[in-house]
Amino acid sequence: MCIQTAKPCVEPPNDVDTENAISKLKNGKAPGFDQVPGEMIREGGKELKNVTYERIKKNLRGRDYST
Repeated sequence: MCIQTAKPCVEPPNDVDTENAISKLKNGKAPGFDQVPGEMIREGGKELKNVTYERIKKNLRGRDYST
């Protein structure tokens, strides 16, 4: 799958990219619009990381990820 951006083609993040990004979340930062603090996502274990990755993939495909 290729995501259209200003660049010709950008590959979506894979599970390793997502896990690396989650591991870099900082403590004590204000949560985003979802009101989930980074610490909770980071410490949520493999299952939460998998769910987060699946939501990211759905979002990038333009699907509704709020359910």
